[in-house]
Amino acid sequence: KMNASEQRLLSKKLLENKLMGIDLDAKNKERFNEICQELNALSTRFSNNILDATKAYELVLKDKEDVEGLPKILLEMAFSAYKKKYLDGKENLNNNTESGPWLITLDAPSLIPFLEHCKKSSLRKEIYLEHLNKASKEPFDNRSLLEKILLLRQEKAELLGFKNFAELSIEEK
Repeated sequence: KMNASEQRLLSKKLLENKLMGIDLDAKNKERFNEICQELNALSTRFSNNILDATKAYELVLKDKEDVEGLPKILLEMAFSAYKKKYLDGKENLNNNTESGPWLITLDAPSLIPFLEHCKKSSLRKEIYLEHLNKASKEPFDNRSLLEKILLLRQEKAELLGFKNFAELSIEEK
């Protein structure tokens, strides 16, 4: 007696429950819950490693040629970041927005305009590769976390009756 939208809502709720392990027996439900908890912990560590690796990288530029082509607002931001980190916010007549030094980071407001406007391809390559490879080396290496996450996702999918995590993921969409 349900209309199409009510049937769709019911089907969606039943699928949500299935994907939360409601159909599993007690032993498998316990393992399913352990997997979910471990995945949450690993995901948090993964995200924290990304954030920590992003914060840890810095490119200090002291040569005016290195910042040629960069927008004034980026130079101001980069100089301000350098000043805050290395000069404790103190004024220094030898250092200013025009003469530097400048601090470029992997944070998007710094990274993106730097990649778009920096005229030195070697510097663009350096920071781009750092961006691509962040959290892939110690002390913020995510590679072992990724392996664990993939194994747990596979086990979770199999517990729920799927061949692999991709099938599980598509089922939700």
